[in-house]
Amino acid sequence: MKNFFEVDSFPDFIMGQDMFLQMHHAEDDNHIAEVVNMVNRNQKDFSTYLDLRHYTNVDSAKRVISKREQLAKQGLLVDYAIQLFTGKTIGCISFTNRGDGSVGVTYYIDKQFRGMGFISKSLNLAEPEMAKLGFKEIVLEINETNENSIRVANKNGYTFNETGFCMKDFIKKLSNINNEH
Repeated sequence: MKNFFEVDSFPDFIMGQDMFLQMHHAEDDNHIAEVVNMVNRNQKDFSTYLDLRHYTNVDSAKRVISKREQLAKQGLLVDYAIQLFTGKTIGCISFTNRGDGSVGVTYYIDKQFRGMGFISKSLNLAEPEMAKLGFKEIVLEINETNENSIRVANKNGYTFNETGFCMKDFIKKLSNINNEH
């Protein structure tokens, strides 16, 4: 069995200037309803790259989020809602401890908020937090046909790493990340 990279629990909130990342919590019905509504609004578009079966209604989302919350407390993975200060959920971003000192990232953004830099802002908020936890690099795990996400990776200083799978990995070293922000 693989030994996972030891990290403390992920933070509940990561605050920015015009938005923030909030960890998903199963007991927060309003938050979960916002996520489910966003997924349902974008289901056709999101289903190209994501398995959305568990986020089609509040009850199934709560079950999944409850299980994933336990993994977040263990430092294994965390799911955050990307939120505006109005409380509106506009996307989600997940970080997975890959067990080798790197953290894998997947994300999605509501179609009406694409092209506005919210994924870049989310990455910029999260990078120093992941460095504080001790991760050495962030790996964006992007489907090879997702041209928009590949552009986001390139724009934000991530470099392509060939995996041989349908997912493309784009890597950014975190060693100097606290000096950049």
